[in-house]
Amino acid sequence: MDRTFSAPKPYICWRDDLFYLAFLFLFLDSMLSVYLYFGDSAVGAANRASQVCYLLFLGVCVLSLLLRKNYTTMEILSIGGLLILGVLSYFLCDSHVFLDLTFMISISKNVDFEKFMRRLVITLAVFLFIVICLSCLGALNSVVKTRSDNDQMRNSLGFGHPNVLGLLVFELIAGVVVLERKRLKTVHLWLLLALGLIFYWISKSQTLLVGVCLLIGAVLVYKWLARKALTSRQMKIVLSIILLAALAAVVLVIYHYWSDPDSLSFATLAGRIRQAHRYLNAYGLSAFGKEILTGSDVALPGYEAGYSYLDNGEMWYLIRLGIVGCAVFFYTYIRMIIKSINQREFVLCIIAVVYLCYTLTENSAMRIPFNFMILYAGMMLYNGNVLKREMTLRRRAGGVQYAVLNKERN
Repeated sequence: MDRTFSAPKPYICWRDDLFYLAFLFLFLDSMLSVYLYFGDSAVGAANRASQVCYLLFLGVCVLSLLLRKNYTTMEILSIGGLLILGVLSYFLCDSHVFLDLTFMISISKNVDFEKFMRRLVITLAVFLFIVICLSCLGALNSVVKTRSDNDQMRNSLGFGHPNVLGLLVFELIAGVVVLERKRLKTVHLWLLLALGLIFYWISKSQTLLVGVCLLIGAVLVYKWLARKALTSRQMKIVLSIILLAALAAVVLVIYHYWSDPDSLSFATLAGRIRQAHRYLNAYGLSAFGKEILTGSDVALPGYEAGYSYLDNGEMWYLIRLGIVGCAVFFYTYIRMIIKSINQREFVLCIIAVVYLCYTLTENSAMRIPFNFMILYAGMMLYNGNVLKREMTLRRRAGGVQYAVLNKERN
């Protein structure tokens, strides 16, 4: 009699599915409430749909926590502590960004990162296609304007700002690089660069241009170094030096403009740092953050009314979400970068560092819907060596399947 064998799965499917659903509802909540450009008649319906998506996000997270029953005492204390910090942050600074992070970390136990990334890339591609089509059909508005520095036309293709389009395109390109990192050929990288340049031409998002060029250039350098047959230790040393040099350059640039915030005030990066300087003077620091004012004609405490937006991601996290939220975020993120280097996952490390560069001018890059590396950092905080565990369990599953099938043949 024919018997079919189903190999034991490395992870319980409902964990992967609920984790993806939680991300999807959080993603839709962000898009509907802030980042899509609806007409006046549709804004109310979009806000209501956004609220429903966020409630579904919370419901899925709670369901995932309840379905899993084999908690250790340390896990209960850790999850409870994180969620308490997230709730405090929400009530004290009126932002659920840190609460979202604590929930996603709490439900990331044994989630298959590779499977999640496949779903994420498909979701981003489909979502971008739908939004662009709706924009072309007139169902969504588009921001069409010129850059203040060179009069180049910019188009957001249905999003509230051209930079949002650029950030989602960067996330899609980075997601493809993650999925294909073991099989990437040089021609694939040039095609991804071409995709980024096409959307730069549409959006004129300079951060997209710089981010894609940094990502593709760094991966090309890594592939070149890999062909030199360097040992694991040599590769770690070389890439660590390159990454530290890049971070040192960024710190020096920030320090220069922080010391003299009015120098080159029309440059994008310098302008962001100048605004961060004003916000820090106006609001100071607190443990759990505080509400801040933003707008094109807003008077910050101690300043006259004018253009005031805190776009620098690091300072936005520190001022808006507080010292505690910022410390948790950067501890988790930097720990992930160090572990990626130790595990020789250099492509993931490159993407994580490029995302940090991206956040210098776009605070949205520090939010879960736009930065999947935050979720990977949370998985590593909870699960340790995520990718090694996935490969080990898959090999075990394959070994069991082979043994059973071989027994049936005999």
